[in-house]
Amino acid sequence: MKKNLLNTYANHFYQLGCNVTCISDTRNEFNLLDKNILKAPNHKWKHLIEERQTLSELDSYNWNEATGIGIVLGFENTFALDIDGCIEFDLIKLLCEKLKLPSDYEWIVKSGSGCGYHIIFKCDNVIFDTSNELSDIERYKDHSADFGHPKIDVNAYYPRKYGYKLSPYEYDYSKNDDEETYDNYIGNVHKNRGAFRRLMGNDLLIEDCFKKIEFCWRCNLVIPPSLHQTGNEYSFMYSIPINKPRLINFDNLKEIYHLFCSRRAEGSYDGHVEIASEDKAQFDMEPLKIRWNTKPTYLFFDITSNGLPKNTKEEASTSSNWPKLIQLSWSIGDQSGNQIKRESFIISPSNFIFEEESKLIHGISDEIASNIGYDLKYVLEKFLKDIEMVEFVITHNYEFNSKVLLSEMLRLKMNTNFLKDKKNVCLMQLSTEYCEIENEYGNKYPTLSELYFKLFNRHIHAGQNAGYDLTAIEVCFYKLKREGVISLSYKSWLYDR
Repeated sequence: MKKNLLNTYANHFYQLGCNVTCISDTRNEFNLLDKNILKAPNHKWKHLIEERQTLSELDSYNWNEATGIGIVLGFENTFALDIDGCIEFDLIKLLCEKLKLPSDYEWIVKSGSGCGYHIIFKCDNVIFDTSNELSDIERYKDHSADFGHPKIDVNAYYPRKYGYKLSPYEYDYSKNDDEETYDNYIGNVHKNRGAFRRLMGNDLLIEDCFKKIEFCWRCNLVIPPSLHQTGNEYSFMYSIPINKPRLINFDNLKEIYHLFCSRRAEGSYDGHVEIASEDKAQFDMEPLKIRWNTKPTYLFFDITSNGLPKNTKEEASTSSNWPKLIQLSWSIGDQSGNQIKRESFIISPSNFIFEEESKLIHGISDEIASNIGYDLKYVLEKFLKDIEMVEFVITHNYEFNSKVLLSEMLRLKMNTNFLKDKKNVCLMQLSTEYCEIENEYGNKYPTLSELYFKLFNRHIHAGQNAGYDLTAIEVCFYKLKREGVISLSYKSWLYDR
């Protein structure tokens, strides 16, 4: 990414009325505490939620070090939906339909991860009673209670789950001034779900289509052509916008909440709420009944490697046989399908260069990996720490992926007993008979794309990005579990009190 090109983009969006931020991969006083530096402005910016940026202020940013740009949400009622863990673009089309936006809306952004989207819009009738300060226990009982509150930066929610029943409260929250009955409201919801089936088919559930929706009110939002932590760039789905974001109605946002969202996810409020603290609060709020299982149970992972092994039968201890690790992505989920945590790291190459054939697949250059990549040992240590929390370790091709990781650990003289007490799940092997894809030797191992097609009758493009494939692995696992293809025995999930 050429630095002067980012400045050109910044000026373009400024002319469209946006307050624009500058992002870089260098730490300073403004982004020091941000977890993902490639999403954090490298300058003072919070005042831009309320004030119009001056052109001289925009030009004063350090564009020579820039890796991306953002826009400040909240200014002049510009907001966004941020859909995480989504590889089904038809869902984005459905959301646009609900927002009364065209299917080819120009302010749809695809994340560099390949499995996330932003829909940017304006909304000038966000209404909330700011005098109503809810207690923590009220917020626990009512996950929509602070929806759109002007003191809230982000409302984040998990997807509505299969079999979830509507409560009378939801009807009261959404009803209009006319005499719409509860039965009519239920009918409208089923009509909306019919629209979901029309676009998504009968095999996908809402929970299969995304892992989290964030209603972003007052924050910095990364936009194209910024660099993502996977090494790829954000992009607009159709073309660079030439018009300001369109105005929508707040009632349409509430409809999306009721149709697609269930419980509050991590990321609500100011972006620093940890799911573990919310779990603990569940046990402290007597006499509330515990209704949700949010104990970390599964760790899903996928890798991108620098080529293939010379001999797939060799043990991981023959380190020269196994390719180097380029990208490691993992997530932690619970038994209900909620994603509690997600990580993805590019590895900084040390004493090796990327193979040309490998680069054609994953698209990550040596230069990008050197600039934004992380130290291999640092990444592996974070990975091992998260594995300690879970009971099952899940991936698509377990033997290959685990041997690449083990060979890297052996090179670094790290402890390789990390899987000793964990149950591993290989989707590729466990779904072979289920997929029934024959070759000359019988049923062959399905690729991740083939498994996804068998489960959902829809095509994806797996095998290019570990972050994208990770989302597909999660979706396939929970579907196989629902179908009874995978049956697991668990330890007690309750925390010690």
